[in-house]
Amino acid sequence: MTNPEYEGLDNAGLEKLKLIEELKKMKLERQKLDKDMATYDERLNIERSRITADRGRFRQETVRLVLIALVTAGIGFLVNFKTEQVKSELTTNAADYNRCIQDAKDNLNRKISDDSLRQFSCSFRITCGNHRTDYIKGLQSTLDTICRSLSAKQAVRSRQEQQDTATRPTVSPQLVQKIDSADVQRNHIQQQLKTLSGNSPEKAILLKRNDSLKAALDFLISKIPEGTQKAAASQQLTADYTTQSNNTNTALEKARKTVDSNNRVQDSGYPKTSWFKKNYFLVFDDFKIVLTNIDKSAGRIGILICGSTNPIGCEDPIGSVNLTYNSGPFTFHRNGFQYNIKLDHIGTGGINFLTLAAYITVEKYNIDLP
Repeated sequence: MTNPEYEGLDNAGLEKLKLIEELKKMKLERQKLDKDMATYDERLNIERSRITADRGRFRQETVRLVLIALVTAGIGFLVNFKTEQVKSELTTNAADYNRCIQDAKDNLNRKISDDSLRQFSCSFRITCGNHRTDYIKGLQSTLDTICRSLSAKQAVRSRQEQQDTATRPTVSPQLVQKIDSADVQRNHIQQQLKTLSGNSPEKAILLKRNDSLKAALDFLISKIPEGTQKAAASQQLTADYTTQSNNTNTALEKARKTVDSNNRVQDSGYPKTSWFKKNYFLVFDDFKIVLTNIDKSAGRIGILICGSTNPIGCEDPIGSVNLTYNSGPFTFHRNGFQYNIKLDHIGTGGINFLTLAAYITVEKYNIDLP
């Protein structure tokens, strides 16, 4: 059927009209194409945004992974470094710990001087106090006691030296001889009393004789200018010195037992520090030690060991020896025991401040010791 719009038109009109129709179709196609292009551009922009976001996330993830790798490597390095450092510290601490114990064993032997022992004991807290084990803390506490006791002994020695070098009053030889004689007799009686127990007529006589000699000594010493005060001072120094010496002895044995489990505890009442003067004797168990000579300038004494406690003579002589500060102890065996005798000090002693006294320490063990 012919389109009514085409009726009455010539060929030129028809061609024109067709052209218009074609242009309309092309316009519609163009609009559709523009719409499709807009949709495509929109999708393209969305895809670009997604790709850009993905790239950002990828970069972030890459950076994160790199950072994680770097941190992991750093932590691994620090852990390895710290591990090696801890190993090194543990090795160093173990070596230092063993050194502290070995130093204690070396310095607690029976031949070390008071000065060396005091220096070691007083410095142990500084050199080994960083090891806070119960073992070290216990040893340190004992060594602190030794340090205090030896320091106190040193202070007493200094005071004795001051007393020895002080201006002595002029005393007649006759008075000195009377004081010495009474002093020696009193020493013999006091040592004899050690061998007696209970109440006996013999003991009562000795006690009475001891009191008489003490009164005689007090009277003789009072004749010396400031004699009574000097005698009291001498007695106090003697008591202080023997107290600190025996405190050291007790702590020293405890420390030796701590560092060496094989070290045997000494027999009851030992070690003990006592003093005596020339021609005095000291009783220990069933023997006596006589002081035969004393030389302060040489730091030497002579002793005679007798196998009985008889105050007269020397029955069953065990030995005669010179002791010095550096000679170490004299050792002998008797009745299954080992006795060590060492010179501790030469200074004033007892009520008679006019004569020198020797302080000795006696140890007693029920086994042989190296």
